[in-house]
Amino acid sequence: MEGVLRRLSSPTFVGRTEELAVLDGVLERAAGGVPAFAFIAGESGVGKSRLIAEFEARARLDTASRSRAQVFVGHCLELGGTVIPYAPLLDALRPVARELAICGDELRDALSPETRAALAELMPEFGQELDGLRPAGPDERQGRQARLFEALLALLDRLGRDKPIVLVLEDLHWADASTRDFLTFLVRSARTEPLALITTYRSDEMHRRHPLRPVLAELERAQGVERIGLDRFALAEVEALVAGILDTPPEAGLAERLYARAEGNALYTEELLAAASDECAPLPETLRDALLTRVERLPAPAQAIVRIAAVAERPFQHGLLEAIEETVAPDALMAAAREAVVGHVLVTRDDGTYAFRHALVGEAVYDDLLPGERATLHSAIAEALELDPWLLGELPAGSVAAELAMHYHAAHDLPRALAASVEAGQAAERVFAYREAMRHLERAVEIWQRVPDAAERAGIDLADVLRHAAAAANHAGEAARAVALARRAVAENDEAVHPLRAAALQADLGRLLRAMGDEVGSDAAYARAMELLPADARRERAHLLEQHAMSMMLRGRFEQADALAAEAAELARKHGDADVQSRAAITLGMTRGALHGADDGLALLREARDTARGPADLNRAVINLTEVLDLSGRSDEALAEVRALLERASERPERSAYDAFLGLQEVNILMRLGRVDEALAQLPERVPGDSAGSAHMYLRALRLELATRRGDTSAATDLEAARRLNQISRDPQWVEPLQVNAAQLAVRAGRFADARAAVTTGLAKVRESSEGLRMTRLVWVGLMVEAEAAEQVRALGGTFDRAPTEQLARDLEAAQRLPAQWAEGAPYAALARAELNRIAHAADGAPADPSAWHAPADAFDALALPWPVAYARLRAAEAHVLCGQREAAGAALAQACTAARAMGALPLVLEAEALGRRARLRTDADEVEAPAADRSSPADQLGLTPRELEVLLLVAEGRTNKEIGATLFMSEKTASVHVSRILAKLDVGGRVEAAAVAHRLGLTSPEPAQSGLRG
Repeated sequence: MEGVLRRLSSPTFVGRTEELAVLDGVLERAAGGVPAFAFIAGESGVGKSRLIAEFEARARLDTASRSRAQVFVGHCLELGGTVIPYAPLLDALRPVARELAICGDELRDALSPETRAALAELMPEFGQELDGLRPAGPDERQGRQARLFEALLALLDRLGRDKPIVLVLEDLHWADASTRDFLTFLVRSARTEPLALITTYRSDEMHRRHPLRPVLAELERAQGVERIGLDRFALAEVEALVAGILDTPPEAGLAERLYARAEGNALYTEELLAAASDECAPLPETLRDALLTRVERLPAPAQAIVRIAAVAERPFQHGLLEAIEETVAPDALMAAAREAVVGHVLVTRDDGTYAFRHALVGEAVYDDLLPGERATLHSAIAEALELDPWLLGELPAGSVAAELAMHYHAAHDLPRALAASVEAGQAAERVFAYREAMRHLERAVEIWQRVPDAAERAGIDLADVLRHAAAAANHAGEAARAVALARRAVAENDEAVHPLRAAALQADLGRLLRAMGDEVGSDAAYARAMELLPADARRERAHLLEQHAMSMMLRGRFEQADALAAEAAELARKHGDADVQSRAAITLGMTRGALHGADDGLALLREARDTARGPADLNRAVINLTEVLDLSGRSDEALAEVRALLERASERPERSAYDAFLGLQEVNILMRLGRVDEALAQLPERVPGDSAGSAHMYLRALRLELATRRGDTSAATDLEAARRLNQISRDPQWVEPLQVNAAQLAVRAGRFADARAAVTTGLAKVRESSEGLRMTRLVWVGLMVEAEAAEQVRALGGTFDRAPTEQLARDLEAAQRLPAQWAEGAPYAALARAELNRIAHAADGAPADPSAWHAPADAFDALALPWPVAYARLRAAEAHVLCGQREAAGAALAQACTAARAMGALPLVLEAEALGRRARLRTDADEVEAPAADRSSPADQLGLTPRELEVLLLVAEGRTNKEIGATLFMSEKTASVHVSRILAKLDVGGRVEAAAVAHRLGLTSPEPAQSGLRG
């Protein structure tokens, strides 16, 4: 082996032919106008960057078979736990921005003013010659982020008009949250753009709680995404790698020794080879030693430069070295830098900056520094950057503060770290990077008390810092954290000195508490805000009234909400506040629909939809519009409205809570229409943010509803999850579905006490509202529970307690006097009255009344709501059986069973089939009765009476005599007599043999373990 290596990397590309072919295919698809994506995973040093470099060289070639591509490469950076929003995107697209600033008239003219305005949020070059850019208000921020993402996609589309685009994002494990959101958006939203997106990430960094992990789990399953996992080299590939570096076949055994030590890792193989190159020195004991060996061989001035590079943690200009090493002559400094580059430790980039050849070397150098060395260099770099931010190359707008915050914090210079952290947080807010903003601002809060003149240095006081942090946490989906920060902001503010801000902070807290389901705390915060508001603050009063009105509306207190919203709208109109006026109209649309009829509300909501000033207001207007349409019996129209907006919003990032809520609204309407398969397909696994907030509550409510209706085994788990999320909520829209489903699940399991408790809890909370329909539905479920209990008591010969039924009857009368009955209130009230008839029949022997069930069934059928139709038809069939009306019973039962099967409503199917067996009725509407002469009945074949055949079917299901008696409304003793007669007639020795006879004749149900029989 030669004493000194002439190169550190092999000029020959080793292995990876299959992976390179996959990337070539990705580019070919992009060139054909089909967006394609590749995610390259591998451990540190395995060769991801080398694969990318080889592919990049091939992609830039102009060959007869493939058009020359434009390649944009961006790198994610990890800066001491601090991240720069959109760093890899800005790194990749900075050349485009520079070209635009110099001679970009053609590109500038090709982009709409709206697109350029959105891009200017990140790259000011796009905003040249644009006037009148309105800053984002607090309620528009997520919408502005959506427009930014759409604008970036439009830019990529425009750049790809002549040649396909290859966008490479390296080291995605260090990506900031905003970049991760854009990545999700890009994979989901790209449709026809000539785009090939290639990303790399370290698989060994993907610990269980890594924020990239769930993003990858979702995106790598998406259509058009290739996942490439890079394995370590085999021995033969290591031999080829070493031969390429040495430019000659390696000496015997060298490749084997390197393979044994580095285990096929390409970088470690190169570093071990370099470490042992001088006079055939032995291989270092550890790989860390191997990474540091070449650094330690450099001259002392070059080592000093490498240490500066390790602390800088990102590419930097030569001027940074000059600013820090002021005592070194320029020629000597340049010579030292050259030594670091020639020694393969640093490389020069196309933009004139220095960077480490491999990030692992920089990490090893940084870890090897003494604490004092680190602090001194961090401080020196920060001071140099304050004088000249360009020393780190072209940084994204606002990111200099993030760099300063990181360096001053690492240098333990807390006063300057505080000022930089606040500035960095506000800069991140301006580009809608909320998670990054929250981290910077929370770091400022952490060190605030240790800086004597903190407010002067930050430019704002602690209450304002906390308010900004709470807003950022809320927009990032961290609802619980947002509430905690908002409470601290309230506590830090002096109400006597800043009453207007005190009122605003209380209003912020009220809104956040409301979103988490804490209505009591929310009411108290709003009330305090009203007390604090100065009498002459009329514009602020309008805003506060609007927020409080929305809170009251969501709690079902429609009269109060209507009055508050009307006052807010009038004040906003007088003071020309169109935003507040529009939002108040959305609330009024819902309250007027609930109080005075759907048409009044629909007119207001359509106007609000058409005049909405931002995506958040538009989504809220459409959500309320679809709710009123759905509840007024126009569910198909509601679904069309939702899907129209989802079509427009399909390119928005999922981080918007209103976007997530809109998607769940589609699921809800599909479920109500009986289109359960579609609903399940659209139901997301998760929604943005932490496990709090209205979108999470809606998701849990829908999961529980679907599981209950379908009889899924997950129902119990879904119920507990919904209960945990709604522990303190008194909001009818969450309370009513939770308790309705809890009662249904409990009664199916025979736990009548639990079912009654669920209904009682739900009614106690919903009574506080004006939600007539929700209260009526709870009463109906309560009476259904009592009817089931009455039938069981009759079967077992017990005494039925009528007190709960009498209370529920009074509740039904009270519910009917409430507003907000919508189109379903009357049919559900009819169902409740039919349950009263069912109770009277079971408890007192009163005549069954099939017509009591047919009326609500027809009403629900007219509303296209198949689940209550199927339930009512099933009960009607049961009532017809009790009246001896077999033909009518058969028709109703067939309708019920057909509808239930179409919805996958297993509990209803099983109950219908059980009724069919007991009453000898068919459950398939399409079955045609065969002529009597063509077949004999099973009873005739076995010599059994029809009643004995019913008993045999239950014996075949494994039922005990007590269970048979309860099911067929006979005593346990009578059931025993029937079983004895059956055994004698079949000439069998016991129940098992009797069941076998039934099985041979095909008489058992397909689900013997789940009969579904009530009682």
